Amino acid sequence: MNSEEDVPKLYKRVSEDSLRSPQSSMDSDDFDEIQSKGRPLAAPEAQSMGVIGKEFELHASPVRIPSTPNNQKNEEHLPPLEPMRKIGANPTRYCGPTDESNWAIPGRLMVGAFPGMIDDVENANLLKNILNQGITTFVCLQREYNPRARESDWRKGLALRPYFNSAVEICAELDPHRDLHFLHFGIQDCSVAEDSAVEAFARRLARRIRDTDQIIYLHCWGGHGRAGTITCLLFHLLYGLDDKTAMRRCQLVHDCRKIPINVGSPQTRTQCDQVSRIIHRWTKKQQSLTPPPPPPISVTPIVTPPKCSLHQPMLFDFDEEEEITDQPAFLPNIEEPIQTCVAPINKKQKAHSTTQKHRRGFLPRKTVLSAGAL
Repeated sequence: MNSEEDVPKLYKRVSEDSLRSPQSSMDSDDFDEIQSKGRPLAAPEAQSMGVIGKEFELHASPVRIPSTPNNQKNEEHLPPLEPMRKIGANPTRYCGPTDESNWAIPGRLMVGAFPGMIDDVENANLLKNILNQGITTFVCLQREYNPRARESDWRKGLALRPYFNSAVEICAELDPHRDLHFLHFGIQDCSVAEDSAVEAFARRLARRIRDTDQIIYLHCWGGHGRAGTITCLLFHLLYGLDDKTAMRRCQLVHDCRKIPINVGSPQTRTQCDQVSRIIHRWTKKQQSLTPPPPPPISVTPIVTPPKCSLHQPMLFDFDEEEEITDQPAFLPNIEEPIQTCVAPINKKQKAHSTTQKHRRGFLPRKTVLSAGAL
């Protein structure tokens, strides 16, 4: 790639043969996706439109097919993960159509090497084998890839061969109604990009897999390190796998290739550290989205004074040896108001009070309301 400023961030092609001038209409699926018909945007045009960035997309389709809205989740688009113990028992299910490709999510996500060759026949055969699997989206993670490299350069091996136009031509022969996309997110070989950019890109890619029926071919140069990093993040976003389980699964399906060449996926310690760091951050954020229950509120109970009953006198427990006096020392010497609001005691109540005198104390009428002053 010449420079990051020479590539438009995102633009769409709706054409059968070539790219033409851009239009100003915006696509509903991607808010930053500029729809265009025809030729590629030149750098001055793209810069004037304010869409320069590290990520851009091409879209080729003879017939515009509306995709599923992002806010409408279709569970049928996301197949369940097979237990890892069954992957080794049936590795052919995860083996890709080429020597250096494999299925990470069978039928939805294929990971592999750069799908381009200098020789025209080999290049066409390679793309045809990949497209025969129903691929609708090519995702390139190579910073060194320039989609506008001149033929004189890639013929000499000075640049990578741009393969998207060839893929469009082959796809038109295989399935004229297929919607074909190309997404580019450049990462340095054997290295990582900024966490924030990688997180945003992985989320967007996960939405494509979850909410649409697109079948993705994710690649870097060999399909080991950079592609493995994004694959691990997709395992977490789509299935909730932790970092160690995601990396272990990524390596397991990677080794199902015809030629795995004994390489780690992710490939470097820096890439593995980024996977762990991002997944731990996402897990922490997900936990914080659920607020903890509020702490118990300490409330001092309000003691309500007992009400005076007009039907039954109030009884209080005392020790058997305690002497019940007519006027306890802690009560104020108020007699007349107390006597006026106490119901008269009938004979049954008086007899009960006399019988229980040594076990339960009965306060005289003149002390009943004074208990409310406690």
